[in-house]
Amino acid sequence: MKLWRDIRHISKDLKSLPPSIKRFSLISFIYYLSWGILDPFLPIYFKDILGNYTDTALVIGLLYIFAIFWSVPLGSLADRFSKKTLISFFLLLYLPLGPILSGLTRVWHFTVFRVYHSFLATGLWTSGEAYVRFHSAKKERYQEAIGFSDAALGLASVLGAILGGILVSFYNIRLLFWLMPVFVLLALVFNRKLPDHSGSGSLKLSLRKIFKQGIFSYGLRDFWKNGPLVSLTFLSFLFAFATSEKLVVLSLLADSLGAKPIQLGLIFALFNLPILFEAPFSVFARKYSDKKILIFSSFLTIFVLLWLFFLKEIWFLVLASFLLGVLVSFAVPILEGDKTRLMPLAKVGELNGVTRGFTILGGGLGILIILPLADKFGIAFPFLASAVLMALFVILIPLLWRKIKLE
Repeated sequence: MKLWRDIRHISKDLKSLPPSIKRFSLISFIYYLSWGILDPFLPIYFKDILGNYTDTALVIGLLYIFAIFWSVPLGSLADRFSKKTLISFFLLLYLPLGPILSGLTRVWHFTVFRVYHSFLATGLWTSGEAYVRFHSAKKERYQEAIGFSDAALGLASVLGAILGGILVSFYNIRLLFWLMPVFVLLALVFNRKLPDHSGSGSLKLSLRKIFKQGIFSYGLRDFWKNGPLVSLTFLSFLFAFATSEKLVVLSLLADSLGAKPIQLGLIFALFNLPILFEAPFSVFARKYSDKKILIFSSFLTIFVLLWLFFLKEIWFLVLASFLLGVLVSFAVPILEGDKTRLMPLAKVGELNGVTRGFTILGGGLGILIILPLADKFGIAFPFLASAVLMALFVILIPLLWRKIKLE
């Protein structure tokens, strides 16, 4: 009876989220459509141009590695300057990114490009996440806000993947690169109506304070003082390390099995479909035990990853991608929402930049270390490596949760 009552209250809980969170989620949805149509095919595009999995891993992983250096200072800037203005700034610089990407042909081209891309991506991630964390912290609705915002990205990924699959079935993939500026421009227009009453000070003064305090040392110093946040961030780092390559490998594995563009789009759509339910999953996590849900979902993830390692049929791959998406959608809002609970409101941007940096590092290292194994052992092997790492993650949860002290 209690479970059924909680299910009925989920809609009410989500409707009561701050309007600012809902508006930002709409902007995220529009912007991320630009990537949603492209994501299923980008790893294959890189592989076709570069010729092997190692260089493909390098090109994809560099985005995360370079982003580490931007994460802390841009997170600190989001505390002191208007988050809305920062979001507009990075969206504006995103406009030419798709057409530029379509003309790259060599590893060094992509390396230089990733420096530019990482600055934009990290700026948008940190300012956007800081906005959500700040505006949800006022009502202590961390997990639901993170889940609702992620659901907007999930919906863009689902619809974008299906649309991309249809377009690539009839047109060259390069068309998708030229569609990106259209969605970014629409996101810029909607961002003008985004409410933001925090951090409206001078950009010059904000940058001066950041440099005076130390670009990295100040944020890291506050982070290391927060022991529970350090422990939770390590878990987030390990989770990202174990799972970051999942979509890249899903795309490349599907391609090796002869998947058609519409099937590739379907695989990505079904993987991202459960993200739409991150918000209600987050309500359950808040009402029950974060730790137990995290352990249970991660434990089941191990078996899905092992199944993916042995798969040889495209339609089983479609089903497995959906199951993997469900399990990841339980874990992510718990990790991100609980990190927000451990951040002082006045330093949410700065600490978000630090924790985001470590999570990005885990994701980048996961791609750079795990994906190249495919050149020697086959494209399915990274799933086996991820299963082993996920087992370590499950073992460490109860050990580190004692230090986190959330329950």
